[in-house]
Amino acid sequence: MSLSLSNLRDLPEGAEYAAEKGRAKVKVRIRDSLLWVTASCDSLQKMIEIYAQEATFHKAKVDSLYRENKQMVEKRKQTTSFASPFRILSIGLFIGALATTLLFIKITPKKKTI
Repeated sequence: MSLSLSNLRDLPEGAEYAAEKGRAKVKVRIRDSLLWVTASCDSLQKMIEIYAQEATFHKAKVDSLYRENKQMVEKRKQTTSFASPFRILSIGLFIGALATTLLFIKITPKKKTI
């Protein structure tokens, strides 16, 4: 697409020049002594929409995984804070009592009955 400078100079303030060629579109306008050019292409727009949808999907998935991970960490903190030391103490006491019982059974002499 081409546009001559004389055509641009002749554009009144607020007017717009638009052209299309295949899937490409261009708009040119003059506002406040500035030249504004806007261009788009259908295939690029479609790709942008696809990537935007994918980004939204992946962001939702990451947010979901983050929440799940946070819940698991909180649950682990709750169970680890009390259960783990208590479990170790209980197992230690049980093993100590079992070892003491077995030791007394083995050491204590058996009485013979006549």
